[in-house]
Order: sequence, then structure tokens, then C-alpha cells
Amino acid sequence: MSHPAPRPTKARDPRAVARRALLIIIPLALALNYWLQRPAEPGVQLPELRFSVPPDWRYLSRTGLTPQQGVLTVSPDALAEALGRGLTSPLFAVVKYERAVQGLNPMIGVNLALESGATPPDPRVILERSVAEVQASSDNGLRLLGDYEKLTISGNPAARLLMTAAQELMEGQRRDILTVTVIVIGNVSILITGSGASEGEDDISVPLERFLRALEATLN
Repeated sequence: MSHPAPRPTKARDPRAVARRALLIIIPLALALNYWLQRPAEPGVQLPELRFSVPPDWRYLSRTGLTPQQGVLTVSPDALAEALGRGLTSPLFAVVKYERAVQGLNPMIGVNLALESGATPPDPRVILERSVAEVQASSDNGLRLLGDYEKLTISGNPAARLLMTAAQELMEGQRRDILTVTVIVIGNVSILITGSGASEGEDDISVPLERFLRALEATLN
């Protein structure tokens, strides 16, 4: 589904840009929106997170947090504030271009949620739940490409799934690829969505893999 590029005046408003990024390029965040509004309860241990922003990519967020020398540090206090204000859907996103080029703009979005229960959930369970919600709300608008992949990121359990829009698969284009990774750190789940081309200069796989490898997450 194509969407018009945002107007320049709105593009300068971080709130408007972040909302647009959520609605257009991070569809799975919509499914998580209910869980993401739950604030952190007293005594819940939150991690400190460090993300490396791809060079020359545009950073979008409503939280007021900004990268320093290409690194975005999210302290436990900052994370608690973002959760309490409902600003973790998405926490932030980065896009390659100021405006989409031929309808495509590679993007990486980060969403955070607090998970209930004394035992940390399985990342695959969270991913399956998210996909089911999106499929139900989009009339099965996504097609899975392969099975769920189990992996470890920054020493924490994770799961990954590759998808594409059903319409593109039907037309044989395979132009826009959606890769969703869920990482579980204590009671916090991090959903990282990469969207972009499956090949060529806008291939999302390389910048997304670097982004994931550079992630640092510690529980103090």
C-alpha cells in the first residue's frame, strides 16, 4: 500500500514524524500498542540500553532522547519515563532518506514493552502474538518467508522472522522486506523492525544486522 510522502512542515515535527513512521513502516508496533502503554511498576528492574544509529540516517523520536556521537543511551530512568508516558511505540526509528525514494525508505524501528509474569517469556511467543494481531487487523496482509529463527543478541534470548507484504509476493516483486526481531531482557521485550529492499543499495539486511550486533543491554 503506497502512502504520500509527509509534508515538509510536518516532517520537522518529531511527534508527527514518529507517528507517521509507526503507521507506515512499523506495522507490528500497532499490535503491541496495548502492551506498550503499561508503565513500570516500583521494583521492576529495567535495563540500560545503547543503540548505534547508522551514519547519515535520520533519527526520529518523541521522547526527547538524542544520540550522542552516533550512540543513543537509554538509562533505566529514561526508559521508565518513556514507558510511563506511552512513548515506547516506537521508542525511536531511523530512516535512510529524508523522503522516500521511488516509494521506498529503508527503516529500523525500536519498540519496547513490559511483559507480565515472574518468568521472562519466550521471544518466539511474543513474536507469534504480534504477528497474529497484525494479521487479524490487516486481513492477512503479511506473508511469512521461512520459519521463526532462534538466536542470541547481546547475550539475551531473541527470535526473528522475515516477512513481506502479501500484495508484493502475489505480484512477484519481493521488493519490500520486513524483518522483525524480539529480544527479551528480564521483564522487558524489545521489538526491532527493519524494513527495506531485499537487494540492491536499499537492502535492509546489512544495516539491520550491524544495528543488532551493536546493541548493548545490561541489567544493573
